Amino acid sequence: TKVHEALQVYDMFGEINSEEARLYAQLKDDSGFETIDSEYIVTDYTDFATPIDKLFRFKDTPIGAVDLGDVKNTAALDKESLSWQLSICKYLFNIVNPDVPVNKFYAIWTRNGVSLHPIDEIPQEEVIELLNCEREGRQYIRKEVLTTADEKAIAVVRQMSDVLVEIAELQSKHDEFKRQLEEMFEAYGVDKWV
Repeated sequence: TKVHEALQVYDMFGEINSEEARLYAQLKDDSGFETIDSEYIVTDYTDFATPIDKLFRFKDTPIGAVDLGDVKNTAALDKESLSWQLSICKYLFNIVNPDVPVNKFYAIWTRNGVSLHPIDEIPQEEVIELLNCEREGRQYIRKEVLTTADEKAIAVVRQMSDVLVEIAELQSKHDEFKRQLEEMFEAYGVDKWV
């Protein structure tokens, strides 16, 4: 939070109040990007909302478009997680701003200096499926990750899951019948039945 605030204060007022802000100012000068907004809230107006750390533009960003950035101060930079995060942000940004194209994604990593890292985009149909799974309480399985072997394995696991449920139901019935027999033996004084 402190790092985010320091970078936002620099973007808004040009004030440098931390080492990260100083390095961020240098990164902006070296990379040639301007910040359009910080902590920009996006939403689908029904289920999801999130702030985007940075909306910015480079000199080569197409006119009217924006780049999305996320500030990270983590020990390691998890680009896959950032790819999902920024792809979801893009989806929500396009709902709020349908006429503003999103150009590229970046991480601003503030650990051991301040550096800029391009981040790949997840296809928007995958993002939509992920959010629909969340809405509907379904498990999300990424389509492009599945191979034929994966699909077969998932089918076997599903069948095994069905069998395990059936076994549990039959075990419960077995236990109930056993309990009823034990009660009958006790009620009629039966010690043995062949």
